[in-house]
Amino acid sequence: VATPSSASEVQVVVRLAREHGMSFSVRGGGHSYVCNGFKKGSVHLDMRSMKSFHFHEDGEYGYVQMGPGLTNADMQRLIPTGYQYAVGTCPTVGVVGYLVHGGSSPRTTWLGNTTLFSMDVVIANGTALTLSESSPHSDLWKAM
Repeated sequence: VATPSSASEVQVVVRLAREHGMSFSVRGGGHSYVCNGFKKGSVHLDMRSMKSFHFHEDGEYGYVQMGPGLTNADMQRLIPTGYQYAVGTCPTVGVVGYLVHGGSSPRTTWLGNTTLFSMDVVIANGTALTLSESSPHSDLWKAM
């Protein structure tokens, strides 16, 4: 189990796993009913220590830059009063997994993945990328 605290540490773990022919699995901030985030014999990346949170107000709207370890309970505590966010109601669900996998919420009329503007990812070869609709990797953005 690796517990990275930065994207550069994630890169190191992914590269080492690849160099040694090992698969890896990832846990963001939350839960899974069937524990499918763990792969037998894999290097497991536990991202729960990566809980950065920066709220930016932009007129009547706001947006958040966040780390992959945040849960819905964290968001409920950190989002300023008066703002909605596209996250479910179960406090132990990890926000990033929820957002990347679509996510519907009784709090909003939109899907979680439609609220993302960009994301920083480490791909399977250990390269860090910033993805968005207009990035050079827009195909990967669409796939995410």
